[in-house]
Amino acid sequence: MEKQKNLRRIASICTLLWIVFALWWRPQSLFLKAVDFVICMIILIGDIYVIVQAHKYKKNAKK
Repeated sequence: MEKQKNLRRIASICTLLWIVFALWWRPQSLFLKAVDFVICMIILIGDIYVIVQAHKYKKNAKK
């Protein structure tokens, strides 16, 4: 149960970071836009991974 709470906390922090990067940080140069895009994708993939892990953990806990 504790692990699931930690995973949810990590997921919410990742989502918050993603929102901050996606909405408020608007770089002017093309290189910084590419860096911004890569960071957003990494955060989003990490977020999805954590959600999937939490879902698997929840399924296993029911058994």
